[in-house]
Amino acid sequence: MLKIFSIPLSRKQKRKQGINLVFRKKRRSKIESTKIIILLGFLVVGLIFILVIIGAIILSKRPPQRPIKNIETNTEIQDITEQTKPELEIEKAYKSKWLFTYNEKAEFKKIKEITDKYGLYVFAKVRLLDLIEPIRNNPKYKTYFYKIQAKHVDFVICSPSLVAKIIIEIDDNSHKQAARQERDQFVNTALKAAGYKTLRYYSIDVPQLEKIIIKTFNIDLATTKQ
Repeated sequence: MLKIFSIPLSRKQKRKQGINLVFRKKRRSKIESTKIIILLGFLVVGLIFILVIIGAIILSKRPPQRPIKNIETNTEIQDITEQTKPELEIEKAYKSKWLFTYNEKAEFKKIKEITDKYGLYVFAKVRLLDLIEPIRNNPKYKTYFYKIQAKHVDFVICSPSLVAKIIIEIDDNSHKQAARQERDQFVNTALKAAGYKTLRYYSIDVPQLEKIIIKTFNIDLATTKQ
């Protein structure tokens, strides 16, 4: 049976072997540290990527901010809360415009002829907010408020004591558009719910309007003729 004998190392060889062991441990430690740093780097990058994805999802679920629209003219207007910039020259920023179109002016004269006859009053370009308002404590109060704040009606006929009863809208070809018809339907429904009588004309039928006015305001024709 063979026996294996180990040759004893010299002091120099032992020292060299010890140095090699130390070097290997340091190298192994350095490799482990590098692996840990790389792993942490991947974790940080992954975390940032996840945060970006979450942020994108949150932003996509937010309702888009839409500019306020003036439905009366079907044009976008700037946010009414925007502060006037100091550099704007207010004196040169605005100009006057006609209160009535030619058609509205002609229809106004027809209405006024009747209202003067019976001692009534007619007002033009009246805001919906001057005629109706949302019911208080309604959870959707602000929504209903914003739906009427930029709208107006063409003419309002009032009693001698200035109680509004009849609303007259003069329609043109723009009222044939789908968006305009939706707006008109909303106004009609809101005014009717508040107790007003709403009339729409392309051209006012004076005899018909006079009969409606007499009935609505309970005018005594015998007293009026006297």
